[in-house]
Amino acid sequence: MASDPDVQSGPARWQAVAGAVLVALCIGVNLWHSRRTAKAPAFDDALYLETSFKLYRALTEQGPATFLSEYADSFKTKAPLFSVLPMPFYAVFGMSMRSMQLVNMAMLALLGLYVFLFGRRLYGGTVGLMALAAAMTLPQLFCLSRVLQVEVSLAAVVTGFLYHLWSSEGLSRRGHAAASGLLLGAGLLLKVLFPVFVLGPALLMFFLRWRAFRAERRAAGAQAGWREFLSELEPSLKLVLGLGAAVALTWYAWNLLYVTGYFFRASVGDIASHYGDTKVWSPAVILKYWGILVFNEVSPYYVVLGLTLSAWALVRRSFPGQGTLMLGLWLGLPLVAATLGVNKEARIIAPCLPALALLMARGLDFALGASAKGRLACAVLLVFPVIQYCHVSFGGVLPELTAGSRPLVTPPSRLGGAPLGSAGWDHSGLMERISDAVGAGPAVVALGSETDSINANNMSYFSSLAGHPIKFISYGWMEGRIEMVVARLQDRGATHLLEVRGLPEEVLPPTVRVVEPQVQALIAQGRLPFRRVLEYRPAPGVTAVLYERNGEIRLFGAPPPGATAPRMTAPASRARPRR
Repeated sequence: MASDPDVQSGPARWQAVAGAVLVALCIGVNLWHSRRTAKAPAFDDALYLETSFKLYRALTEQGPATFLSEYADSFKTKAPLFSVLPMPFYAVFGMSMRSMQLVNMAMLALLGLYVFLFGRRLYGGTVGLMALAAAMTLPQLFCLSRVLQVEVSLAAVVTGFLYHLWSSEGLSRRGHAAASGLLLGAGLLLKVLFPVFVLGPALLMFFLRWRAFRAERRAAGAQAGWREFLSELEPSLKLVLGLGAAVALTWYAWNLLYVTGYFFRASVGDIASHYGDTKVWSPAVILKYWGILVFNEVSPYYVVLGLTLSAWALVRRSFPGQGTLMLGLWLGLPLVAATLGVNKEARIIAPCLPALALLMARGLDFALGASAKGRLACAVLLVFPVIQYCHVSFGGVLPELTAGSRPLVTPPSRLGGAPLGSAGWDHSGLMERISDAVGAGPAVVALGSETDSINANNMSYFSSLAGHPIKFISYGWMEGRIEMVVARLQDRGATHLLEVRGLPEEVLPPTVRVVEPQVQALIAQGRLPFRRVLEYRPAPGVTAVLYERNGEIRLFGAPPPGATAPRMTAPASRARPRR
């Protein structure tokens, strides 16, 4: 594949050095952020940590065979690579949340490298540097790099896969083709959605290679059919797909059925409905989702800049070259899929944002970059994103500007923004008291609280960190009816219940507010066989009460009066993995 025909690309050492300095500064800010953030992990990040600790202990305490068994059995519904990547950091720095955060910093550097290389290959070194600057200052990308979510790692692998696939020039360069195969497997092990981000660009590259093959064969007077084309590509296709399968099947061989079912449930099924709206064609639903993307994830400035550059290209009647068309597919198809999907988690789109950075950099270079003054203007236009980066990261740099209820500048309060304190929570102390009450044996503790401060996922993380054989499960936020809660307690073998009193009602899911008083009523009536064994205050005004099961949990039919619960919709910015 070639660069757009009107652009000459070539290396420039100063651009690479400037890009490296920019990435180093961003990693430095992330390190500072990691040191200043005291808030406990919650939901997905706690689940990744818990599994990561379990895998590392299996490897270091019980050996490779046990590790491989635990790895094959991990998650079942989530690809596990993100929990494996921190292991070298654990070996050097010890098991901790901060050690795992180093994975995101390494992946942020890898993302910056591939964005720069891709931009340089397509349009030249200056565009590569501007694209790198845009990628590092897109709010969603740099904020997600500070929390334990998989999307920044996935963005780096998606960008690397497409870069090597493009650079393989139709799979004719085996080094790049082999790298594509390895990254294909890594991408699938990071997230099952990986094909959504690469399928469109990959099909375009396949079509471009087919068109070039047909032209070459016809010029030589030879047959140019599909059979001849596939015969020529067969060795390289086998290399890419074989390496990808060899890497991915280390986990998918045991979990493909589980993850396939979960994929459809989480994309368009019952699980997805907890994170979005089933009225996917509703203009109001679409506008609400795009409002979140524009004002919180990409930022109004970048959206306006991108639209302005697109309008300028239309006025100039500039037709996109092959590289620009590929970037458009990389950005556009996942956005359409996310817009029309039931699951409206905003972070899903992160792996296509490097394409937006590359397109904006190309647009700036096309509109302004033909002269020294034009390139200075490009640099000036990238000053505000740097200021916004500082505002989100440190807080208070810019005034609060709003359009109605929407912020015109991405707020520091968003996930991954200004560092958060712990609000005085003593999770470790609570965990130790629970361990003392439970004793030496394994236990399953059911917890109805589903808040950022305390939930089944972060308590499981603290249990795993301390090496306790205690699992935490959630109840209430998906069941909605008391008889379903009781069935879940029986099905999961709950040995204990943990009630958390004193939490503000507004932070609890509506279903939990309904079923939790009913659970306590059943305990008081003796219909749920649990007795109180512990009280502890893990935070100001909050009391945790531990109950121990002292009999058999029996199911019952119709719920008590008033047990019907309202439909719960989780905040779009935070996932709640089911435990």
